[in-house]
Amino acid sequence: LGKITRQLPRERVVSRFREIKMRRTLVLAALVHAVVVVSGVDVCSLAADLSGCPYASLSSTKSTKIVVDDATGGCLYPGVDFAFQVWKGDPEKVAIVFRGSRTLTYDLSVFFALEGGFDVSPDIFADDPGAGIYSRSDTTNVLHDFTLISVPQCTADAHLGNASRTYLASPASPGVELRHFGSRNAEAVLSWAEANGLFTDVETLAVVGLSSGSIGAALYAKGIRERAAAPAAKTVLVLDANPSSFLSVEDDPCVGLLLNTQLLLQVDGCGLLPTADLDFKCRDNLGVDTVDIISEVMATLGDDVLVLEIFAKYDTFVVDSLANLGFAALEEKARIFPACAESSLAFPSVDAFYAATTNFARNISDAFPNYYSYVVDVDSHVSIDAATVLSTLGVLLPAPPNPFAAPLPAGSAPLSADIFFGTTTVTLPSPFSTITAQCDVGCASYPGPSLALWLSNAFDLDDDAEVCNECFGTLTTAFVGARTTCDATIASKPCIDELED
Repeated sequence: LGKITRQLPRERVVSRFREIKMRRTLVLAALVHAVVVVSGVDVCSLAADLSGCPYASLSSTKSTKIVVDDATGGCLYPGVDFAFQVWKGDPEKVAIVFRGSRTLTYDLSVFFALEGGFDVSPDIFADDPGAGIYSRSDTTNVLHDFTLISVPQCTADAHLGNASRTYLASPASPGVELRHFGSRNAEAVLSWAEANGLFTDVETLAVVGLSSGSIGAALYAKGIRERAAAPAAKTVLVLDANPSSFLSVEDDPCVGLLLNTQLLLQVDGCGLLPTADLDFKCRDNLGVDTVDIISEVMATLGDDVLVLEIFAKYDTFVVDSLANLGFAALEEKARIFPACAESSLAFPSVDAFYAATTNFARNISDAFPNYYSYVVDVDSHVSIDAATVLSTLGVLLPAPPNPFAAPLPAGSAPLSADIFFGTTTVTLPSPFSTITAQCDVGCASYPGPSLALWLSNAFDLDDDAEVCNECFGTLTTAFVGARTTCDATIASKPCIDELED
């Protein structure tokens, strides 16, 4: 694609980019009905009324894949069933994990051709993935003995959709129907859990969001807690690698519009936002910022719920994905959304990306005493899942003016969005159990906890444990005695050792 760019004007580049995206999408479509057999996993099917698969009868030695009836939920393509996975554990400790996937970003008639790469069937693990928060054998994983429910995302909607839409693979195509049933799937999972008494005796409740599943986890957390017979159950909300958190760039109305509003409008999910004001902004096609969403979630949850956010210092997968989005949409972006005409979704340097991440954490951390973050010194995407995604960025071709980017090759037409060419992406084992102290300067007296210990401490507050903001980087202002080296206002926040009743 880089070679094409050097030879062709911008219009030809856009056309070729769409063609390549379309080929990838058609390959994915051909694989929709492939059957993946995972050894060591029991399989059980629910009826349309969610009866069947009683928790008491599930195996205690292996996980169970529970298939949801097509009349109740489903994945993107009609006929592809949704399923979730349950590891039976301590009934007084329950974790619900909303997993990530590529999602819609904004409404285009050519969306199907532009945005391939999303999951089209449930992602079911081997019985013990051996890594991340799913591991049952790693005792440093605080969730290893929880009753754990993994909710895959095969609907491209951050678990928030309740709509079927038809997308054009090309202007002349008859259209392809996709089902954004994420909220239906989530309700099926939660209703099954409630009917089987998993919220009745729970004393410790973990709600976890991974990647784009983070927004769904945040918006469902209050309702999940309210289902518990004992509302005073210790509750921890954990968000890891939420892509839209990185995009809370001040003075850029395009960001919330493309990543939040357009997704929610297209999948009929605006009503899940935590306030009537945000619901109105969403339905009125105004930008809904992630800071506003998380702030309102925090306010409705209350001070007795601990909220933890995990960021990578430089998430190359998100950086490349956003640049691709900006490039693919460069014509429609300015035409449909005038506010986006001057916006670029690429982060041209490590410092620019880290600044955006720090800005988000600072805004929330300053406002809420029960919000803490852990910034991981890695380049990969998602730190606590069973695997992580690492992108090695190619050359950044700039949308002028961009003082950070490499100059355009001779003869190339100017781009109206930054784009990385030559990027490669690989999936690697989870780094969760190996992520240790995040200090780089002046930390001899306080090396900081590992990520696994930090999460464990979150479930042991009121029992000689504490949680602090753990950050990696250089202090932006002098702060003597900072426990970590990051933005001074974040590092200076007092640690928490108990939650309000």
